[in-house]
Amino acid sequence: SKEQAAKRKPDPSETLDRSCRAPILFLVCSALLWLVVGSFFSLLAGVKMHAPGMMADAAWSTYGRVQPTSSVALLYGFLTQAGMAVAIWSICRMGRTVLVDGGYVFLGGVLWNVGVTFSVLGILGGNASGLEGLPMPGKVVPLLFFGYAVIGLSAVQTINRRTEEFIHPAMTFFLGALFWFPWVLGAAYLLLEHLGVHGVMINVVDWWYVQNFIHVILA
Repeated sequence: SKEQAAKRKPDPSETLDRSCRAPILFLVCSALLWLVVGSFFSLLAGVKMHAPGMMADAAWSTYGRVQPTSSVALLYGFLTQAGMAVAIWSICRMGRTVLVDGGYVFLGGVLWNVGVTFSVLGILGGNASGLEGLPMPGKVVPLLFFGYAVIGLSAVQTINRRTEEFIHPAMTFFLGALFWFPWVLGAAYLLLEHLGVHGVMINVVDWWYVQNFIHVILA
């Protein structure tokens, strides 16, 4: 009967959710873990502001190290990964398509989390760059770049294979952010690490990157 055929027919939304459930769950769980880590170091930085003598014998616990560590954990570990998870799920929903190449999301997420981990360890070890937007050691930036690019590749493939012809305005913002971040990150890295800008130009590049990262990409 028609009723039995309707029951046997799979719900498209369930198929969609099933395709992106595991990759998105991985990104969300990783983001929540970094939220805990970032909150701990943020709390420690606040305490060190009022009690700088606490744990004075441990070099890693100085304010100059725990504050950028909390910033990296919250901005790159939590907010960026949570944003990528929301973007991928929304793209699948608005495009009415399953997630394409979900393994790329896993691979990119692993690279991204390894990069954030190395960033945190490098800052705590005294290898911070001293910049507000990119406080991590310069050698870690390419790992973050490729991790994000791999995740973005899956998102772009998903957009290209959407079944919904109408492109929702929100999808254009997600797509713009996916392309914008590798560009500003790569440009800032090349200027700071390879093209050798000096003096006040270092702060100008850092300011340009911070404004793009926070007010364009994360927003």
